[in-house]
Amino acid sequence: MTALIEFDFEFAKEEVHKGYNSCKRVIIYISQENCSENGLAFKEESLRIKNLEDDLLSNLSEVDCKLIGKMSYGAMCDFNFQTNDSTAFMDKVTSWVSNQKSHKIEIIEKDGWEFFDTKIKPNHIYWHQVTDRRVIGILLEQGSNPEKEHIIEHSFIGEKEKLQTLSDLLTSEGFAFNFLNDTNLILTKPSKLIGEELTNLTQKLAGYTASIGIKYDGWGTEVEK
Repeated sequence: MTALIEFDFEFAKEEVHKGYNSCKRVIIYISQENCSENGLAFKEESLRIKNLEDDLLSNLSEVDCKLIGKMSYGAMCDFNFQTNDSTAFMDKVTSWVSNQKSHKIEIIEKDGWEFFDTKIKPNHIYWHQVTDRRVIGILLEQGSNPEKEHIIEHSFIGEKEKLQTLSDLLTSEGFAFNFLNDTNLILTKPSKLIGEELTNLTQKLAGYTASIGIKYDGWGTEVEK
């Protein structure tokens, strides 16, 4: 079974959510003949679901709500809304559902942000994947050759003594020293722009930093054509 998950980046970055404390899930079920074995809709069905989504959002345009997540899996498409006006939301969606004849549609209500935070929002491991993919995507758009080795600069934040400890550890593992002051450390290591390899490395670095009480602050590099 495969799942495709989309989410609102800004809400996912929030440590504490402000407002929109009512969770509404609108689930559109897809018939088995319109899905592949992995549970995802075929192209024509995906277009039909997209049209339903656009129509739903149009009906909700005057309601104080946010579509902050969407999951496609198991022959269904699960839309996660958060709203400040539960009554208006339910009035609009219930009316909209009553006019839909092509698909079975279910509405699930729950207070708070638990569903988004536990089922949609990436955990720390997936955040590394998301961040790495975004940086790689920007570099590729700028013309970088993914098969060419790039000098990757890895940044760390913390107390100087702990940064020095990390520097000693990582330079013994093939990193090169670049910069150190009272709060920041930069080490470099060549790497190709291969998402899985970079994410394995960034997760490893995040583990190192957590164990000694400093922060891994991500990576960057120059375009290599």
